[in-house]
Amino acid sequence: MVNPKDILQEGDVLNGNEVRNILKISAPTLKKILSEEREPGKIFAKKIGRRWKVLREDVYRYLKEADNNIKKDK
Repeated sequence: MVNPKDILQEGDVLNGNEVRNILKISAPTLKKILSEEREPGKIFAKKIGRRWKVLREDVYRYLKEADNNIKKDK
């Protein structure tokens, strides 16, 4: 059985404030782009209690997808 501590390093799981700081967005905007389903244009996240948790790699995936969409539109 895989131990989650063996997979995730400290800093790999972000909270909402950390995601907002990376993306430079407001709390209402963050709520619009978080999703508990994997959807295009959304950041996959899980709500644990009253707080959202996001994998750092999902934030980077979102940024890469947004960048590709911008390049495609040019």
